Amino acid sequence: RMPNAHFMAFAHQVSALGHLGRCRDLPIAIDELLRRRPDYTCSLARRRLFYIRQVRQVDSYVEGLRKAGIAEQ
Repeated sequence: RMPNAHFMAFAHQVSALGHLGRCRDLPIAIDELLRRRPDYTCSLARRRLFYIRQVRQVDSYVEGLRKAGIAEQ
């Protein structure tokens, strides 16, 4: 929650919380993410994670975002 933290740190948190089903913590985490990157979507996440060679890892990450309520596009 550093003021100048990169938005991807918050995206990681949202994905993890989505997988864990921590609905109480999600609104704050999503708000922090979207404040830093209002156009953040699952599609953008896939593009940003281009360097990950294991497609399953990216799929799992994006699934956490979906569970958290992040838009597909």
